[in-house]
Amino acid sequence: MSSGISHRKDVEFLEGCNPPLVERNADEFKRLHKMLVAADPPAERAEKHTQWRSEGSQHYEARLTEGRKLITQLAEGYDKAASALYSYAYALQAAKAHYSNGKVNEGPWPN
Repeated sequence: MSSGISHRKDVEFLEGCNPPLVERNADEFKRLHKMLVAADPPAERAEKHTQWRSEGSQHYEARLTEGRKLITQLAEGYDKAASALYSYAYALQAAKAHYSNGKVNEGPWPN
């Protein structure tokens, strides 16, 4: 049965959380996203503008198409992960502030 009130032991982990570290991870995911997005134009040129015919050309074109799809999907995944981590860092920062305020309010009353 949940009373809606957090018990200290349920939120103690917040003291050890580091929102700036979470943001650094989000920054890294964002960097990877940008790197993957930048790789798409050269991959598209290779896929669509290479003109040669041989026994292996269809296989080459199919592999380039697969590679571009993978690059796009990875870029989208890293972008979503970065966004989620930024949101989480913001939520952690707010939760830590609430936890800190709660600890102060639990303290002894001034005389």
